[in-house]
Amino acid sequence: MAGASPASAVADDGGSAPTVATSGQFSVVSHEAGSTIVWRPSEELPLGDARIELALDGVPVTSPLTRLSDGSLSLSLPGVTGIRPSQVSAVAAGRVLAGARSGQGITRTAPAAVKRPTATVKSDPGVKGKHKTTSFTYSAPSVSVGGFPVKTEVRARVVLPAKTAKGKRPLVVFLHGRHGTCYSAQGEETGDWPCAPGHKQTPSYRGYEYVQKLLASQGYATVSISANGINGQDWEALDGGAEARAELIEHHLDLLTGWNAKSGKGDVKNLKGRLDLKKVVLVGHSRGGEGVNRATVDLSAGNTTLVRGQVLIAPTDFGLQVSPGVPTTVLLPYCDGDVYDLQGQAYVDQGRYANTSDNALKSSVLVLGANHNYFNTEWTPGLSKAPSVDDWWEGSDATCGVAAKGRLTAKQQRDVGATYIAAAVRSAIKSDLDANRLLDGSPVRAKSAGKAVVLTAGYTGARREVASAASSLKLRATRGMSAEECVGGFEELVSTCSDLAGGMISPHWLSFSDNALSPWEQAVHLKWNKKGARLRVTPAKVRNLSTSPRLDLRVATSGTLTSQSFDVVLTDSKGRSLTLKPETQAQVLPSFAGMGQRVWAQTVRVKLPKKPKKFDLKKVQSITLKATSSKGDLFFLDAFTSRTTQPKFSRVNTRVPRFEVLDTTAVVAETPSGTQRIDVTIKARRNDLRSSKLALTVLNPTGETTQKVLTVPKGQSTVKVPMIVPADGVHATFGPALAVISPIRNAAVTDYLGMVDVTSSTPVPQVTFPTTHVDVTQGEEVRWPFELSGLTADTVWVFGAFTAPETGVELTSANVPPSLYASVGATLPSAPTPLSATELTLADGLNPLKSAGSLELPTRTLPRLTGPRQVAFTVLPDGVFLQSPVTLTATINPAP
Repeated sequence: MAGASPASAVADDGGSAPTVATSGQFSVVSHEAGSTIVWRPSEELPLGDARIELALDGVPVTSPLTRLSDGSLSLSLPGVTGIRPSQVSAVAAGRVLAGARSGQGITRTAPAAVKRPTATVKSDPGVKGKHKTTSFTYSAPSVSVGGFPVKTEVRARVVLPAKTAKGKRPLVVFLHGRHGTCYSAQGEETGDWPCAPGHKQTPSYRGYEYVQKLLASQGYATVSISANGINGQDWEALDGGAEARAELIEHHLDLLTGWNAKSGKGDVKNLKGRLDLKKVVLVGHSRGGEGVNRATVDLSAGNTTLVRGQVLIAPTDFGLQVSPGVPTTVLLPYCDGDVYDLQGQAYVDQGRYANTSDNALKSSVLVLGANHNYFNTEWTPGLSKAPSVDDWWEGSDATCGVAAKGRLTAKQQRDVGATYIAAAVRSAIKSDLDANRLLDGSPVRAKSAGKAVVLTAGYTGARREVASAASSLKLRATRGMSAEECVGGFEELVSTCSDLAGGMISPHWLSFSDNALSPWEQAVHLKWNKKGARLRVTPAKVRNLSTSPRLDLRVATSGTLTSQSFDVVLTDSKGRSLTLKPETQAQVLPSFAGMGQRVWAQTVRVKLPKKPKKFDLKKVQSITLKATSSKGDLFFLDAFTSRTTQPKFSRVNTRVPRFEVLDTTAVVAETPSGTQRIDVTIKARRNDLRSSKLALTVLNPTGETTQKVLTVPKGQSTVKVPMIVPADGVHATFGPALAVISPIRNAAVTDYLGMVDVTSSTPVPQVTFPTTHVDVTQGEEVRWPFELSGLTADTVWVFGAFTAPETGVELTSANVPPSLYASVGATLPSAPTPLSATELTLADGLNPLKSAGSLELPTRTLPRLTGPRQVAFTVLPDGVFLQSPVTLTATINPAP
């Protein structure tokens, strides 16, 4: 066959021939055993933090992509057929880069402004402290991390308070995210590692020095780590490089521990006796945020370093891992053009749900008008040494464009970033009340944050669940109210929250999986059309609110209503009511990218009276949302008690059962049953308190995916997860296989990805050509048959290119059908041209379990040949089924 056969073609062996369909940047190769998608980006992909995935009809496919030698990306989908290129898109954190549904629009009209709190805190964490600072950079021998082939640099910027700050100082460690690694004097930036000659390393680690100096002036020791070596090698790391980044952080902490105990050489001698390694806060930006979270999980199992808090700036969250018992603040920039879907929200939502005994502060900080890059000066145009850009891609957008009224300048963004990072550090180390207020949903702001509009929501440390959509609830909607429960993933007979929100993006429901695997992604959608409409929410148990000063509800606005409000009515076990007016109501957030607003849950707080008359706060039976506006469209997520004071940090709360998936290697040999079981091992440590629940996703070597909730009983140290693969004696190249776990209840996870390397013991069959030369008459078909020495479960492609024959006159394009060129996407020459000088190619594919095929070249009867013509075709090796090139020749004789 020549090139790609039409879908209706039938192979000589009786099976349907593989077909290739192309539209725009996407090609889909379809065959009986599945499909392969190839994406050829029209321009070089920027080195960003969001993971690039392919999606079908808008639903991301979580299988890893393979980078081809020409820069294309491919995805194999065994068992999946019938895919059209028009269904395919390339996405990065919810943003469509190419293909179906691409080209997010532009917000043309400036949205209504979100009001910022008017009250300010007295003790402003963004104000410079009393200490002078000193700075230096240290370097040490490179180190191997993450299993990468090339070592990573060990370099960091240190900013310390002067010795007016007595004694050991709390330590704050920064880690940047995934950005360019190297740059040249000509303005070229690359993702290479190591850097090519004439290029310098991008100094991303210097980008947080403005925060370091602020913190050092307040008495904190600070260190910012360089991670270019990871950024240049994490493209195909299934965890996005999180393990490597955690290992790098831990390596630096080991060095700092040594220098703190025993004086080092050079500038590091200034560290001796200056660091309090029992009071450490980790700060990570983007993929650095996920690396920080992973390091926090690892370090909480040790005794040398005690991480008391973490700050995650626009973080990725590929693994859905959380750090139990550790105060966590997540900064979410509203105009993030990189981690576009604000997936870091899950560190708060899942972090609260995963461990019922976790009483650490979990805070989301939504920064209106902020982008992804400007928290780092080395990613900011006009300040960076290497090339840098505004990551928001559409400059004219009325919400997030560079000239938008609500958009922050780079300086304004740094001011708000420094303030809230400092607040999180102060809250974690000192439990400072004003710092707590800035993070816990209180309607206050800091003057040092300037004009920025910042909204916070989450869970304070001293909290008890009152009602949650993720728990058992009874709903009763009356007087013009409607209410419906929804889920973030999939659950039979239950609506998805995204559909109820009209497709508007929300960081609270980003899973495309069974909702049982992410039960925290649930909400109640309520709508009303008149004042007085009511929704009564009744939890499974009566709640005691008598010891709490306030009640926090997390509520997200939906739609375009600019004014919607409600009162909170509590009902006790005797049926008596207590009506409470919220301090603030949830505001409608700006529309962006030509779509609706982000659906993000805000804090709606009511103060609880100490001793209400004729009402029993010890026995609260239900909460009612009573509409005080004529219309409303909201999502209710949960309600918790809260207080400004935070409980003391306790290492006990970090000691939960820990799980890891081990890598597995197996060789498949023929068995009597025709199948073989392969066990993936999950190891448990500290599983001595109570049973745990894990979300388990298994990508089988055959391409099948299974998902389920795994319950691990108390005391069990090993879990075996079976995979069943064919073992029928037929050769097979097994696809990428892995097991992935994430915590649901009473669990922490370290190595959450277990690779399964499966190989076949059956030798790889080889392609052979019984004859390499054929003679035909003009008008007949040149046919070179080939055979496979054995059966394989793979699709085998045989392909190559025309070459100039060694002797004789070469056949030209005039003597083959013009439609042949169109069938392979080649350009038909305007004048007769030797085949070796054209774009024409030949290819044939053998479907699984087929053993014979042919390369075919039809010839025309006109124009008549005046003498014999020669054809030479070189079959190119694929390194698997064909090891060396094969030259095929043919002589086409004139018709009699």
